[in-house]
Amino acid sequence: MVENTKGYAWAISAGLNAALAAISAKLFSYQVPLVLLLFQLKTFRSIRNPS
Repeated sequence: MVENTKGYAWAISAGLNAALAAISAKLFSYQVPLVLLLFQLKTFRSIRNPS
């Protein structure tokens, strides 16, 4: 019976790991365009107003 429990625990752990990886990838894909946009704005401002 203990062996079956370990199998279920492993399966649940693998499922949670996959779910968290998917969420992390989704959040990362949203952040990349935002970072690029902010970098472009910073570059544009430094070109218009050199200090």
